[in-house]
Amino acid sequence: MGRSSTARRTKNAAMTLDDLDTVRVVVYMRRSTDDEHQPYSIEAQDERLKSYVESQPGWHVAMRFSDDASGATTERDDLQRALAAARAGLIDVLLVYRVDRFSRNLRDMVTLLDELDQCGVVFRSATEPFDTSTPMGRMLVQMLGMFAQFERDTIIDRVIKAWNAKPPKGCGKAVAVPSATPSPTTPTGSCPTPTSHRSCG
Repeated sequence: MGRSSTARRTKNAAMTLDDLDTVRVVVYMRRSTDDEHQPYSIEAQDERLKSYVESQPGWHVAMRFSDDASGATTERDDLQRALAAARAGLIDVLLVYRVDRFSRNLRDMVTLLDELDQCGVVFRSATEPFDTSTPMGRMLVQMLGMFAQFERDTIIDRVIKAWNAKPPKGCGKAVAVPSATPSPTTPTGSCPTPTSHRSCG
């Protein structure tokens, strides 16, 4: 039997999205602070999420939130607004483009998913096949969260290695080194001994 979308979902109720007449969706988008490793613009995410919502019967976008921030922390303004909407019973689904747009920290991911579950809100990704309303789906999203953290840690490790591999400032260029004292046999007025060169390596 259907239920009005304006009725507040009871916490921990064993219900599915199929029980709802209308599914209220909040889309959450995040752009990384590191553009070099972030090919997903807010605009691209928004378009993909809009198309996904339109493909789901009964779904409509109730709210949109986006952050320009690192996924290593949950201290993001719009993420907190999305969670506040979940706590207030204003949404049924929190939709992201990819799991790593939600969080790149596994511990935070588990905590956030638990909070959404307590609020009766389903977490979905537009590009990854899982449904957190099922035990299998919750396990899969945690695995994806683990890979998201691994990817972030790998990027950090590469940046640190690249930084450490840079030669000291001024090295790599030829440096002119004055020759030793002219030989006594050098005639007065003749050209000095050619300048030798060395490199910092």
